Amino acid sequence: MLTHSLGNAVAVLFLDLDAMRLSRENAREFQASHDSMRKELQTLKELLGRVSAVLGGNERPMSAVESTGRDGASEGASPKAGGAAAPGRGGGASDAVIIERKAAIRVLCVDDKADITDILRMIIDSEEDMKCVGSLDSADNLLAEVGRLCGSAGTDAKEGALLVLMDASMPGKDPMKVLGEVASAVPQARMIVYSGHDGPEFVTRAREAGAWRCISKHEDPETLLRMLREVARATRPSGG
Repeated sequence: MLTHSLGNAVAVLFLDLDAMRLSRENAREFQASHDSMRKELQTLKELLGRVSAVLGGNERPMSAVESTGRDGASEGASPKAGGAAAPGRGGGASDAVIIERKAAIRVLCVDDKADITDILRMIIDSEEDMKCVGSLDSADNLLAEVGRLCGSAGTDAKEGALLVLMDASMPGKDPMKVLGEVASAVPQARMIVYSGHDGPEFVTRAREAGAWRCISKHEDPETLLRMLREVARATRPSGG
């Protein structure tokens, strides 16, 4: 009887130990998931903070093109000090100063999460030298869209470099494979991988596929904007 009781006690003890081990493993998995979610929420919080600052600030000033009249003169502008006034159409003098607008950096955003592309659009469009020209929720039609955007620009000096800011994990066609197809077919488009993955092996794979740069989604908006400008000014892909 005593032996039977001890056997039962040992069996119960082992069951308790197995339950504790499973609980610890579940706790570790939960903690890892929680940490990942917290990083994503922090990134979104920073992006939303940036958007709030833009929306809560002063009204965005008009660019030279927006404030320029049909004849190319900025309305209400006065001539530079000491400069001669330009002649007007009616034989009189015009007090307008023509300001040359630099080509805007065009950015196409590709991510299966609409919240992310919406926030990216607001951040990009808040910059005087950038504009978001569209968004896609997968890489399925990316090649056709990039070809259309590059073809529509033509020789228009007002159209700057086309940057494609794309996630590396989306439903549909393999984003990395499509990245390579776009880089080969439309080399003037500058592909940038914007992902939660930033390990060296992942970056190497993206670079080999044709990416100009890789940037983590955990970076703050200012870092993202700085990187976009660096890629737009660059003459070839760089590390990172």
